[in-house]
Amino acid sequence: MITRDWITTAIAAGRIRAIDYQFAKYICADLADPVFWLALRMSQAQAQGHVCININQLVNEPFTPLLDSNATDQSLRFADQGTVVRQLLANRFVSEASSERNTPLVLDGDDNDPRLYLSRYWYYERNVALNLLDKASRNVATDIIGANRQLTRLFGTPTSNETDWQRVACALAISRGLAIITGGPGTGKTTTVIRLLALSLMQQSHQQPVVIRLAAPTGKAAVRMTESIRNAKAGLALDDELLQQIPESATTIHRLLGAIPNSVEFRHNRDNPLQLDFLVVDEASMIDLALMAKLLAALPAHCKLVLLGDKDQLSSVEAGAVMGDLCRFIRVSYDSTLMTYSPQHAQTLADISQQSLHKHQSSQANAISDCLCMLQKSWRFGGHIGDLAKAVNQQNVTEALQLIHKQHGQGQLNGYLSEPDSQRLIDNSLSFYEPLVLASHQASVKDANTLLTKFDGYRVLCATRGGELGTEALNERIEARLLNLPQTRLQQGFYPGRLIMITANDYSLGLYNGDIGITLEDEEGQLRVCFLQMDGSVRSFLPSRLSHYDVAFAMTIHKSQGSEFNHVAIALPPELKQQQVLSKELLYTGITRAKSQVSIYAQVPSLRLCIERATVRQSGLWQQLQALQQ
Repeated sequence: MITRDWITTAIAAGRIRAIDYQFAKYICADLADPVFWLALRMSQAQAQGHVCININQLVNEPFTPLLDSNATDQSLRFADQGTVVRQLLANRFVSEASSERNTPLVLDGDDNDPRLYLSRYWYYERNVALNLLDKASRNVATDIIGANRQLTRLFGTPTSNETDWQRVACALAISRGLAIITGGPGTGKTTTVIRLLALSLMQQSHQQPVVIRLAAPTGKAAVRMTESIRNAKAGLALDDELLQQIPESATTIHRLLGAIPNSVEFRHNRDNPLQLDFLVVDEASMIDLALMAKLLAALPAHCKLVLLGDKDQLSSVEAGAVMGDLCRFIRVSYDSTLMTYSPQHAQTLADISQQSLHKHQSSQANAISDCLCMLQKSWRFGGHIGDLAKAVNQQNVTEALQLIHKQHGQGQLNGYLSEPDSQRLIDNSLSFYEPLVLASHQASVKDANTLLTKFDGYRVLCATRGGELGTEALNERIEARLLNLPQTRLQQGFYPGRLIMITANDYSLGLYNGDIGITLEDEEGQLRVCFLQMDGSVRSFLPSRLSHYDVAFAMTIHKSQGSEFNHVAIALPPELKQQQVLSKELLYTGITRAKSQVSIYAQVPSLRLCIERATVRQSGLWQQLQALQQ
């Protein structure tokens, strides 16, 4: 029998958080009652990124909350599904979703798929589903003949029998209130966005001005979006008057909504909506369920929404996998990808885009599937990096290993797959970092933009913070070598060329989680940390004003989302206890941060495990969307 002493031991060992135990004890104080353990698991699951827990899965698998995953003597097995549901509903802190009771835990789903939620996340999920369906169901009157002419102006005359999904995405964006555009690196998401914005403005030419905003989840992603939009605009042969209406500057979602210091709420919400007509959000796979709920609540009913992202990337750090859930309506197999459009909508898209979509018609289509478009042709991300990303995404271990071995040292791919070789990684990294740090000693704050761009030429990306190949150890060893350089001038722990990353929002300084800064001297020889802003300007701060940051010569793959580097060095942990985070999504995300070169430092078993394991986030959004349309 499990006692409170066992729980105390488990908390001390880090297998259970104290907050999980306290929540479970609040729901049910009796350790012999399965509801205590269900509440404990629910609290744990939410912290692990799950929105809910699937009751059927708990019934069929042992739950080992106190010991490690290999210890089965303390495993709990729950009764059959029906018994578990009855036990839950007998507790006064649990209610069915269909009831009007306000309880900490909510039970939703049907007999085949009962799901348990923290009530706040059930409401988030329900509201996201309702708001997305509201926009997805809104048909927009479209001048089809005019759109044909305008698309030809933007893309040229169609000359291939191959479907041009960029044209289809543009047609989708002007014909519905919601467009969800997914695609891997190099498939032209930015090119598509700039053209769909131009097309939308052309369609509105005789009406009132359209208020358009661009946003991304992080500062780095917003800066990248700004750069990409500016470059794409420069390549458009359109009237200056039209081009000037397309915004160039992106912002973070938190800034867009108006973050309130020391609060999880925003200034803009359902009662104080944003004043805009068209919102484009990049890197949508990084948006967690709670933030998506708050974003959708703040949009006026008439506002068009375009979500851009790569469905195969890592999900958000916080709970939810909204982009992945939405893209489940795309039918993807090993060698083909099919959209699922209703016949009438497929015909509308075909008429506007002048593309054949007959094979993408389906009687199983719904409002959400009608709003999806997957860009499938990679325009720049080809070669061996693209092949490796595809092999990882398809969980083809043999193909991935063959590519790495065959292409090692040939230019694009390098594989260091023997024993953990952290020293080689340190040496190779310093061959890039040392010259830039030395150059930083000769530079000043005015050179920050140039040096930040140069530092983006290389980055170590780690699966974990801890362990021999984690960010903490690697940054410490890289810095130790840099501090031994005779030219290094140290001031209060900082030195010219020190690269740092903000790890918590600081509203007073206007710095946000994920912002990257470089340390340089000002005109008076005082060290300052410089950050690139959305508009291309640079702001600098005394190091003493910064409170939450990490050294950023090595960063986690999670933190790298929304960034690009010429060369990435991916480090996978050899230690068993560090390997729980490994997944194909993690490796795919790391690989696709690279523009031109990937180096992988890992043992073959770690690499194999990474490719073979797929991340599964428990969520009910897909089921909610299905149920609401029946």
